[in-house]
Amino acid sequence: MKKNKYDTIAIGGTFSVIHKGHIKLIIKAFEISSKVIIGLTSDSLVHEIKKVKNVIKYQIREKNLKIFLNQKDLLDRSEIVPLYDFSGPTTREENIEAVVVSNETVNNAYKINTIRKSKGFSPLDIIVIEMELTGDGEPISTTRILKKEIDEQGNKL
Repeated sequence: MKKNKYDTIAIGGTFSVIHKGHIKLIIKAFEISSKVIIGLTSDSLVHEIKKVKNVIKYQIREKNLKIFLNQKDLLDRSEIVPLYDFSGPTTREENIEAVVVSNETVNNAYKINTIRKSKGFSPLDIIVIEMELTGDGEPISTTRILKKEIDEQGNKL
């Protein structure tokens, strides 16, 4: 009997500061899949997407992500890959079955499925999780954490 609904799914993010929203995304992925491919935004893509200068370097973000996964005993079920575009391995690897995204990034999942269909791949199941909100009703974001407006749990500072 299959323990998890999926064999392989994907998630993606920058994970500059692993906060409550990231944890929700990561845990959901591992709850439903045997293996999770984690696309970690490359430094070049962060600069392109977020238009920021001071980015925590990829190697540090990867190390912190591995520490988190190891603490949760999930590291051996993960594969961390650099993202150089929004789709990463989801449009290159046919065996990926699903993607877990926030309601903020669901449109990327639809674009990924369009590309997968054009290649003759099966579309991904799209699992959408709601963004974690702060006390003021805004989504928890790394930007707000780094500005010291909120902590990693979304509490106002």
